[in-house]
Amino acid sequence: MVPPLLVQPLVENAYKHAFKTSIGYPSILVEMKKNNEEKSLEIHVSDNGSGMNATASSESKALTILKNRLTMIWSKSKQKINKEYFEVRNSNPGIHILIRLPFIEE
Repeated sequence: MVPPLLVQPLVENAYKHAFKTSIGYPSILVEMKKNNEEKSLEIHVSDNGSGMNATASSESKALTILKNRLTMIWSKSKQKINKEYFEVRNSNPGIHILIRLPFIEE
């Protein structure tokens, strides 16, 4: 299950920030991959902007809300969820965000 409007705030933030500061031609890449080994769906959102510092990453409202939403959704699951589901890193140039959605058995 992919929660509604999960990717939209990430793409909106990338557009808002990366397109102001990108080097060359601004771009946003959204990619989804099924990972059968980890039984998850990987969602990648990346841009070629200037990136963000550690303080901005920890204070981002969109990222905080997204993490809280995922935690709330998965807390209702009977499965044990690995907390390594969300990763934000500078990719020089830009930002790369990875979300791992486990296949939840209902």
